[in-house]
Amino acid sequence: MGLTIGEVIDDIGGGVPGGRKLKMLQTGGPLGGVLSSDSLEIRLDFDEMREAGAILGSGGIIVADDRTCAVDLTRVLVAFCQFESCGKCFPCRLGTTNLLEIVERMSSNKARMGDVDLMKQIGQTMQAGSLCGHGQLGFNPIESAMKHFKEDWNACVDDGKCLTGSCDKPYFTPINTRPFADSPIKNAVPINIAKQVGEKNE
Repeated sequence: MGLTIGEVIDDIGGGVPGGRKLKMLQTGGPLGGVLSSDSLEIRLDFDEMREAGAILGSGGIIVADDRTCAVDLTRVLVAFCQFESCGKCFPCRLGTTNLLEIVERMSSNKARMGDVDLMKQIGQTMQAGSLCGHGQLGFNPIESAMKHFKEDWNACVDDGKCLTGSCDKPYFTPINTRPFADSPIKNAVPINIAKQVGEKNE
């Protein structure tokens, strides 16, 4: 506690791999905020992190260089939040599923008119109606990423292209908690994790 984020990344973590330029970072686990490289002077302190729109959470820090698109990173975070939802309350269960489908559309250059406003409405519903912090913070990665990286979002949503190309690369997405999800998104490789675990146990 008390160290700056920059000190943790450079002095403890060894800096950005390959000497590449730091673009963004994400703190406190998947429910934490996505911050810009201007946040390196923020100290690991509950009050300072909260003022910056982030949390200490689990204490983890994800560092992304200039090859990463904010939309792509956010998709990964939302996918984790959706998969980890216990499903007890519908604002979180349905909200995270819908958010993931929207972000996947955006990262696949298939955004629909009104998607951004729809995400905000879903996020507000999750914050107000979810029973625990998982759902209440589930919109945080999207909200903070859109605040700090408008260019990435505008390119994917308005121009139908990814500025870095990271959205166009194949990725894995869990399906066993998404029975009502859309058909597989472009470049997404569905994984039935429950089936894989069962086969492994056999």
